[in-house]
Amino acid sequence: MTPPMGWNSWSTFGCNNSEATIKPVVDAIASNGMAAAGYQYVTVDDCWVGGRNSTTGQLYSNATTFPDGIQALAS
Repeated sequence: MTPPMGWNSWSTFGCNNSEATIKPVVDAIASNGMAAAGYQYVTVDDCWVGGRNSTTGQLYSNATTFPDGIQALAS
């Protein structure tokens, strides 16, 4: 067994993150053996939020830096 392992966007990009900067990292984790070694999480922990829906209260992604939405990035 391995401990929970992952990669955190803040540690690398701070608030200079975007869909375009995170996707290549995710692809690299999947293709370079890190996923097979136990890396299973990618945390986008800050600077992705564009606002909060006033009706539902749900957060939505910044349309400029995450044009496909956080759901598309997560899948």
